[in-house]
Formats: sequence, structure tokens, C-alpha cells
Amino acid sequence: MPPTHSKLIHDRSRRSLRTVYADLVREARHVDAAVDRIRLSGIDLAYQDLDSVEELRVLTTEINAATLKFEAEAILADPQRSHNLRVVVRLLAEERLRVRCAPLFDWAPNFSVFVDPQGRCDLLLGVHWFQIPYPSRGPALAVVHRGGEADRVRARFQEMWDLAHDIGPALHGVFEAAGRAT
Repeated sequence: MPPTHSKLIHDRSRRSLRTVYADLVREARHVDAAVDRIRLSGIDLAYQDLDSVEELRVLTTEINAATLKFEAEAILADPQRSHNLRVVVRLLAEERLRVRCAPLFDWAPNFSVFVDPQGRCDLLLGVHWFQIPYPSRGPALAVVHRGGEADRVRARFQEMWDLAHDIGPALHGVFEAAGRAT
């Protein structure tokens, strides 16, 4: 097994998960994220954080268009948070962000694989919560593995991705409708 370097992130870490995630994204060309559900209010990445990312693929197990539209309307009505949704819409329009839903799959825990320009993979395994305080009454844990088996996890992501349904156009429609409603 190739050598691994790991770092634990938790709800009391000096560096937040959002900060660690942004650092990993800035080093990556490709990001594959498998999250059980998407909460728009939890998305908080600056467009500049994603400058080097050519492809961001997000796989989710469930998504509800009505709930997503309602959440998007609330975010767009809030000047302090509307920027976050605009980043998502821009990435979808640029086709750098691709989203698929795999309702027949399930995985635990959530994970993201970050691939750098040399093809090396890093793995973030655990919670994918950017907001603080974390939406948990107990410990919120994630770990970053550098090297090791991350490339195998990416291969497993690809298997699920290939069997999932593209929901990017539907998301674009939901976000357009939310924009018209605000």
C-alpha cells in the first residue's frame, strides 16, 4: 500500500473544514464529491478558490427540486449569501460543475477526491459542512488522506457516476425560477 499522510479535522480544530476544503480545491484540477444531500446554505466557496479546477463533479443520493428552489430564493434574498449561489450558477453555466443524482446508491461517509495537476489524489472523508457552528450537537469529524488509496476511491466514484442521472439542466432551471421569484 502506498504511504499515506492523514490529518484530522473536527468541530474544534483551529482550521475549519471550509478552510481545509478550499486549500485542497486550490491545489486541484479535478474534484469529485459524493455527498448524501446538497444544502445550498452550506455552500461557501469563492469563485477564486476554484480558479484551477477544470471539473467539479458532485454526486448526491437525493435532491428535492421544491426544497432546493425555496432555499435558493431565501439565499438570493440575502445579500450576504447570494454570492455563494451565484458561484454555483456560474460554474454550471461554464460546464465546470456537473451534478448527478444516484437515488439507488448509498455511501457512508461523504467524501471528496482532489486530483492535482500531476494526477495525485487526496481524499477528504467525513462531514462536508462549511457553516459554523456545524449543524451537529456532537463531534463533527473529517480526515484528509494524502496519497494512499485515494485513487481507488476515485475509481469507485467513477463507477457510481456512470450509473447516476445528470441533473445539471434541472438545477439550472430551478435556480432560474428562484431568480425570477426574488
